[in-house]
Amino acid sequence: MSVGHATGQRGRLAAETTEFVGRTAELRRVEVLLRERRLVTLMGPGGVGKTRLALRAAEIAGGGQHGDEYRDGICLVELSAVRDPELLPHTVASRLGLPEHSPGSQLDTVLTHLRERHLLLILDTCEHLIDACALFAEAVITETPSVTVLATSREPLDVTGESCYAVPTLGLPGAEAQGHTPADAIELFGLRAAAVVPGFAVTSANRADVVRLCTGLDGMPLAIELAAVRLKAMPLAELADRLDQQHDRRLALLTDGGPGDGRHRTLRDAIGWSYDLCTQAEQALWARLSVFAGSFGVDAAEEVCAGGELSRGQIFETVVRLVDKSVLIRAEPRDEDSGQLARYRMLDTIREFGADQLAASGTATDTRNRFINRYLAKALYFGEHLLDDDQLARFRELRREHANIRAALEYTLSADQRERDHDGAELATALYGYWHMSGGLREGRYWLAKVLDRFPGPSSPERGRPLAVRGYLGAMQGEAQEAVADATEGTTLAILDVHLAHLAHLAGDLDGALSYVGQALHRFGDTSEIKERWAQGWAYAIAGLALFWQPGREAETAQTTSKALLAKHELGDIVGMAYCIEIHGWLAGRAGRHLRAAWLLGAAEPLWERAGGRLGGTAALLQVHDQAIAAAREALGGKRFEALLAEAGQHPIDQMVAFAIDDADEPAAGRARPQPASQLTEREAEIANLAASGMSNPQIAEHLFISRRTVDAHLQHIYAKLGISSRGALATLVRRDHAERT
Repeated sequence: MSVGHATGQRGRLAAETTEFVGRTAELRRVEVLLRERRLVTLMGPGGVGKTRLALRAAEIAGGGQHGDEYRDGICLVELSAVRDPELLPHTVASRLGLPEHSPGSQLDTVLTHLRERHLLLILDTCEHLIDACALFAEAVITETPSVTVLATSREPLDVTGESCYAVPTLGLPGAEAQGHTPADAIELFGLRAAAVVPGFAVTSANRADVVRLCTGLDGMPLAIELAAVRLKAMPLAELADRLDQQHDRRLALLTDGGPGDGRHRTLRDAIGWSYDLCTQAEQALWARLSVFAGSFGVDAAEEVCAGGELSRGQIFETVVRLVDKSVLIRAEPRDEDSGQLARYRMLDTIREFGADQLAASGTATDTRNRFINRYLAKALYFGEHLLDDDQLARFRELRREHANIRAALEYTLSADQRERDHDGAELATALYGYWHMSGGLREGRYWLAKVLDRFPGPSSPERGRPLAVRGYLGAMQGEAQEAVADATEGTTLAILDVHLAHLAHLAGDLDGALSYVGQALHRFGDTSEIKERWAQGWAYAIAGLALFWQPGREAETAQTTSKALLAKHELGDIVGMAYCIEIHGWLAGRAGRHLRAAWLLGAAEPLWERAGGRLGGTAALLQVHDQAIAAAREALGGKRFEALLAEAGQHPIDQMVAFAIDDADEPAAGRARPQPASQLTEREAEIANLAASGMSNPQIAEHLFISRRTVDAHLQHIYAKLGISSRGALATLVRRDHAERT
C-alpha cells in the first residue's frame, strides 16, 4: 500500500510495519464518529497511539461499506516536521499533488481542489500548529461539502462541529469495566518482545512480571514498545524491578511541575528510562539527531552529529544500536528512491526528548550550525551546478531532504537570532531551481519574503538576488506586475537567459525571447556536452511558444516542443508537461486535426488542475486555448468532444506524452504500457543495449565511432518511440524483451 495523494483514484495508506494490536472498541467508536461528523479529532498524549488508530480507522472506512464516501481517496498529511503555521496550506497542497503555480493564496488553491471531491483528509500531529490547523479544518468543513477531516492532536482544535475522542491507553487486567480488551497491553508487549527475543512468549510463569511492567507504564503503547526492546539487555523480572525502583524518581525529574496528563508524564518517564540505559555515545547521538526535522541517512548523521566524545567512525554502529533500541525507525522509501541507502527518522516524542537533552548538553549551537552548513552547501552546489549531468539525482536528493531544508531555513531566519541571516538568504536564493522544479513556487516566494524582511533597507545589497529570484518565481506564477517590479529592483544581478526569455515572451517580445533561448541552448542544448533537463526543457518550451506565433514554422514548433516535453516528462515537471501538451494541441487545432486536438487538450486538463491554474493566467495564451477548444467542439460535436476530453484526462501520462510526440490522431491501443524494444531499428537497438548496460553517451559515441550529438539524437528518438523518458526505463525494457525472447 502507498500513501494516497487523492488526485484521481482512491488513496491507500502505507503498510504497517508492525502488528496492530487490539483497539476493537476504539475503532468502532471512530467509525461511528466518521459517519456522523465531518471533523473528528483523536486526542491524547504523545505515544498513546493516536496516529496508528487514525490510520487503521481510515483504512477500514475507505474499504468498508461506506468507502464510496471517500471515492477520491484518503490523503495523509504529516505535520510533525512543519514548524511554521504559514506553511500548513503548502504542505497540504503538496500531499494532494498540487504544485504551487496558481495566483492567489495556497489555501484558496486547496479549497478549490477539494470542493468537488469526496475525500478523507488526515491531519496528523496538530498540537504545535493548533491555531493554523483549526482555521484550516474550519475552512475545509465549511467550504467543501464532501471532505471529512480526521485530526490527531494532544488538544482539541476547538472548532464548531468538531467531535473529539480521547484515545485511551491499552487495556490492562482489571480494566474490563472501562470497555477495554484486558489483554491488549499484554499482547502488545508479548509481540514486541518476541520480535527482539526469539521464542519469547507470555506464560503463566512470567505473566505477573509482564502485568507489573505494563501496569507501571499505564498501558502506554510507545512506553511498552520501548520497554520490550530492553529484554535484549536484561531479564524480564529485572526489567520490571528496575522500573518499579526508578518510577518515582524519573517522574519527579522529567515532569514540568504543571498539572499535565499523568499518562504523558509516564511516557516521558519511559523515554527517560530508555535514555538512561543507553551508552554515552548513544545518548549523544540521540540528542544531536533531534535537529533533523525529516528522515536522514548515515552520511548526514556523520556530517552533523560527529564531534567531541562522538567520533565520525562511531556514527554508523551507533545508528544501528539506536534502531535496535527503537529510538530510530527506518523510513520507508518512495518509489523513485528505490536503491538508495537506508534513511531513518524519530517519532515526535523521541525527538522532543532528544531536543531537551541537546539543549542541556551545551552542544546545541555547534550541532545546529553543522546542520545548517550541510544544507546550505547542498543548496549552493545545486544552484551553481544546475545544468550539470547529475541534475536529476541532485533534485531528487533535495526532494528527499525537503523537511530538513525547511528546518535549516527556520533555524537561519528565526526571529530570535540574526547571526545567520546571510546564510538564510543564500539558502533560499540558491534553491531557485529547486523551488521551480518541485512545484514549490509559493513556498520559495514565502522564504524569499522572509529574507527580504531581514534586510529591509532599500539600498541593502543583500536584497538584489532574492528580489531577482522572487521576480522569476512570480513570473512563472503569472503574476507579471509584481514579478517585473521585483526583477527591476534586482537588476544589478545577472539573471539566467531562460528567465529573461520567459519575461520577454510575457512582454510580447518574441524575437527577444528567441534570442535569449538561443543563448541558453548554446550553453546546454544539442551542441553542448551538458546534459541537464530543467533549464533545457524550459528553453525549448519557451522557444516553442515563441515559434507558434510565427506562421509557417509549425514543424519547427512541434519538434522544439517535443524536445521540451521529453525533458519535462523525465523530470516529472507537471507544469512543463502541461505547457508542451497544450502547444501540441494548438498545433493540431490550427492544422484542422480536431480529433488530435481534443485528445491533447483533454490530456493537459488534469495537469493544469494539479498546477492550480492554466497557462500562468496569460491572457493571450488563454485566448488560443479557448479558440482551440471551440473549434474542436464545433468540428466533433459537443457530446463527442466532451467524451474525448474526459477520456483523455483518464489516460496515463506516459501514454499521452508518447502520443503527443508520435503525431498520431488518436492514442494507439495498448500504448499505456511502454512499447517493446524489439520495434527498434538495428542501429537503435545497438545504442539502446549499450545505454542499458550503463555506458554514458560519450562512451557509446566512442565505442561506435559516431558523434556524441548523434547518440543524443538517437536516444531521444528511442525514448519517444518506446513511450519512455529515462535510461532506467530503457534498461528495464531491454531486460524484459531479452527475458521474453529467451
